[in-house]
Amino acid sequence: MPRLRLLLNILTFYSLGKFILIQTTGVKNQMSMALKADVALACRASGTEKPINLVHLSSMTMGDRTLEIEVLKMFACQIPQFMALLDNASTEDELCRTAHTIKGAARSIGALKLADIIEVTEDTARYDRQQVADEMDKIKRYIVDLGTA
Repeated sequence: MPRLRLLLNILTFYSLGKFILIQTTGVKNQMSMALKADVALACRASGTEKPINLVHLSSMTMGDRTLEIEVLKMFACQIPQFMALLDNASTEDELCRTAHTIKGAARSIGALKLADIIEVTEDTARYDRQQVADEMDKIKRYIVDLGTA
């Protein structure tokens, strides 16, 4: 019964990918990872998925908000470099290695759609520059909207 009461006391809002928790007692509390994962899956299924899965990012940083902000800022700064590396790859092997690096960086911050797009580049040694650039722009705008950049 206490668990049910706790769940009933928590109001959850999902805005700009941020989870804001308000408990009726006035004490902030963290939403369980299972609930966050459920929300992330529901967003993906409904087509409202954000460019960065903040649940994934939070699990990678063990919930350290300061580290999350630092990682997002670094990724945003690296976006032009990522595009330049892709554009300037002179061999298929170089393109595939670059794509592999970007895929890993994207997955580590929860930019899962970008990782999926880049994985195609890694597998085929061809990339759709416009599609990659569009997704990277979405990510950069999202990071700015979160107020971290």
